[in-house]
Amino acid sequence: MVNAETISRRFEEEFGRRPNVLVRAPGRVNLIGEHVDYHGGLVMPMAIEQSLWIATARREDGRIVALSEQFGRRCEMTAEATVGGKDWSGVIAGICAVLREGKLQIFGADVLIGGDLPMGAGLASSAALHVGLANMFLAVARVNWTKPKIAKLCQDAERRSSGVPCGLMDQLACLYGERGRALFIDCRDLAVTPVPWPGSDYAVVIVDSRSPHRLSQSQYGRRVEESAAAIRSLSREYRDISMGELAVLQKNCDPLLFRRARHVVSEIARTEQAANAVRGGDIQSLGRLINESHRSLAEDYEVSSPRMDDLAGIVRSVPGCYGARITGAGFGGCVVAVAEARATAAIEAAVRARYDPKYGVVAPVWAAQPAAGTEVQIL
Repeated sequence: MVNAETISRRFEEEFGRRPNVLVRAPGRVNLIGEHVDYHGGLVMPMAIEQSLWIATARREDGRIVALSEQFGRRCEMTAEATVGGKDWSGVIAGICAVLREGKLQIFGADVLIGGDLPMGAGLASSAALHVGLANMFLAVARVNWTKPKIAKLCQDAERRSSGVPCGLMDQLACLYGERGRALFIDCRDLAVTPVPWPGSDYAVVIVDSRSPHRLSQSQYGRRVEESAAAIRSLSREYRDISMGELAVLQKNCDPLLFRRARHVVSEIARTEQAANAVRGGDIQSLGRLINESHRSLAEDYEVSSPRMDDLAGIVRSVPGCYGARITGAGFGGCVVAVAEARATAAIEAAVRARYDPKYGVVAPVWAAQPAAGTEVQIL
């Protein structure tokens, strides 16, 4: 397990001195509200314990020397660098660029990046890396910025580095996470409302399909374009359209674009209903809405796959599981389920028996409770 002690020790082994700043940036799982954040929709994610850890100490020579344990590579650049490599070093250069544009002075630093957050599993590892690095450079400079400002700058940096027109949900979930609470987020005005989870008897079970999505190579950008094109003819925002009003769009819209729009409108409505279900401790209704979300993502938005549909169905079939769906950008990654906590072992057994042999993998399964958001320690 990676924690403050282990990341500090590894930093000292690598750089020969103790770090003076530690940052923990968690991943997130989205309960419901998928592919609506970039349209100003409603989402309900939660931070998870799996996190990226960043240890750093300031350098006086103006150079940034960084090592990523996940990628096993070291990179070096000046604090004024605007372009890095096509790998994670480009993320560092990109986040430095947007922070400088925000009028932050970037100091040189030794940096070690580690943690237990899986890469490419649909758990917002990219957002966690951007948010973690932004908070690290702010802490080194001894400067505080608001969470919405950090989120927007990190979104900008991620869009530049990946070429993917991502929304703001991942950054906000990483920053605002609260232990024991999901987050009901309005992506139009960035209002974040914590929603108490109904207790430890119920768990969010995450299953990593071992079918990684590659966001920049996926059809994510195409879905953004298609759903934007669908709504353009109405000159209104998705948040202001009811399911009943979609009939107007259907008469004048390409059938494929109409399905994209139907997902967005219905998912926003489902998310509001799901937040009310969580507030009322109604896990059965939450599960039903999660199942409906998966169906919409698979049929209307077409971001699932036969393999992910299969995995969600296996998980969903276990007694004590109320609902399961693909989460994240899609095209692979993780399935998220809401279930009785005691059903976790049965879910894992079903995955071992019916999924792993079919696809030649060992899919990790773990139960999660809502965790704390980004934490910064100045030592």
